[in-house]
Amino acid sequence: MTELTKKEETSLVIPKEFAGFTDEEALGGMAPISEGYMKSYRYFLSRPTLKDKFQIVDNETDQVVWEGSRIDKAIIYYGHEVMRLKSGYITSPDKKENDFDEEEKKILAVTYDPKKSKGNFEANGHGKYLTNEFKDLHGNMTRLYLIMIIPGLKDITNLEPIAASFSVTTVSSFKDLVKKKDGYRIPLPYVYSDIFFKEDKSKNGTTYDRITFDFPLKDGFPVPVHKSREAYLASERGLKLLNQIIETHKAAVSNSESGSFGGFVEKEASSGEAYNVEEDIKNTFKGTVVSDANVADDDDVPF
Repeated sequence: MTELTKKEETSLVIPKEFAGFTDEEALGGMAPISEGYMKSYRYFLSRPTLKDKFQIVDNETDQVVWEGSRIDKAIIYYGHEVMRLKSGYITSPDKKENDFDEEEKKILAVTYDPKKSKGNFEANGHGKYLTNEFKDLHGNMTRLYLIMIIPGLKDITNLEPIAASFSVTTVSSFKDLVKKKDGYRIPLPYVYSDIFFKEDKSKNGTTYDRITFDFPLKDGFPVPVHKSREAYLASERGLKLLNQIIETHKAAVSNSESGSFGGFVEKEASSGEAYNVEEDIKNTFKGTVVSDANVADDDDVPF
């Protein structure tokens, strides 16, 4: 059985346009499967209620600009887990989070990289909540943050990166997507992804609509955004944008480690000026004009 499994795993046939990526490029900055700065992006995607509906808010106007139950052909660049400690977890442990009042919703501490960083938990006096003693709280504290572009909504978002925040139940669904793309040895933003709801059951048997991810297929394979690896590496909306997003995440991690919530870190540039993560995000990800020369030859490609 083991030999058969190995043979099946290594005999995967992939289309020629998927070929050539190194392991590092295919990982796309994310570790293998083994509100803060997000609100600083112009657009914010979430599931605001338990209903099967997504919502995008323009953070500059605080207006809802789109609602829908399915997102087709998104380009997901990056994803990472976050742990946030809300006041209500401590003061009202028996209360459902959806029923928290404004004081209970207050975030006391955050880490944007739970596996490698304690964020400002220690600095704010809440380090114990990251330990196994409070493991039962970790599910409530954990969120999945994603950065994506949704070409089908370009008339609304002008192809600017969209920050998304989903509950811990979405983490496993996203890991399944990453495992799939690892089978093709391609970076996640090289292909399109669909985001939708699927009926599922919780551990206690309650039926609910779980956020799910999958690849749209063409001729049996994920639909590529770019014509080739070389086109992806050269495109302003390929590796270059992914690297900007990764660096922004790293800056947010450093910022949270610098002290109390909302503090600044000193930029390692010659200017020595205080680095404001929120302003840097706003300046970095303003809409830009993109050539379609390197986009895959597909009638559905909206770039």
